[in-house]
Amino acid sequence: MASNREEYIVKMEAKMKGLNARIDLMEAKAQDKKADLKMKYNSYMDDLKKRREKAQAKLKKVRESTESAWEELKSGVNSAFDELSDSIDNVKKDLS
Repeated sequence: MASNREEYIVKMEAKMKGLNARIDLMEAKAQDKKADLKMKYNSYMDDLKKRREKAQAKLKKVRESTESAWEELKSGVNSAFDELSDSIDNVKKDLS
């Protein structure tokens, strides 16, 4: 039987795949933008990639944690994923 920690990791890895797909789609759409929008877009993408790296690093800590310690890390992972998702939404709105 899978532990709560393992279930959480699987859930968050799936969520990361979805967020990565959203970022990839935004990158593809940006190729059609004018030069001034591309500069703005590139700035946003740099920020999104930093937030993604932060979320991935926090998830990695959960993967490497003990069964008893992972709960303490969970809120930081949730927060990092929420920040990344919100940032993607904000960039999408701003570039629409």
